[in-house]
Amino acid sequence: MEYREARIEDAKALLNYKKQVYSESEFLSRSGDEYNCSVEEEVQGIEKIHCTENALTWLAIEGEIIVGCLNIRPDSLSRLKHSASIGVSVRAAYRGKGVGKMLMNKAITFFNESTLHRLELTVVKDNDRAVTLYKKLGFEEEGILRDSMKINGHYFDMISMAMIKKDENILK
Repeated sequence: MEYREARIEDAKALLNYKKQVYSESEFLSRSGDEYNCSVEEEVQGIEKIHCTENALTWLAIEGEIIVGCLNIRPDSLSRLKHSASIGVSVRAAYRGKGVGKMLMNKAITFFNESTLHRLELTVVKDNDRAVTLYKKLGFEEEGILRDSMKINGHYFDMISMAMIKKDENILK
């Protein structure tokens, strides 16, 4: 398994990956038929990430197939630039095999080496595997977003979680 930053030449494979993983998982906010980007738009997205401070798209690749993806997106507003949102997805056939954990460890390493102060995510409350992993890695629950996601006609709560850098220089 290879783990690396997304490259321009990954655009087509990344597009195919997203379409598949969105159709495989009920825990992601987008379904497979809602992702309608072109290869050119995917290229532009990768280029934008490369030009954005504190942003990252990291891939898990087996052979020539993308099996997992990590996205870190900082806020663009000046008062919120210290925060970034994280998203992780893994192909169904590779879940439970450590791919998500490796991607999350990369996220934490990237976060610790960045100028970011806060790393945040939301997760469907019923996604026990993900919630357990995030807590083990040091993310803390901040609140419940009630009936935040609707899946097959049923509402699900989401948990807002975050990791905050401890800064010894902050006056209390």
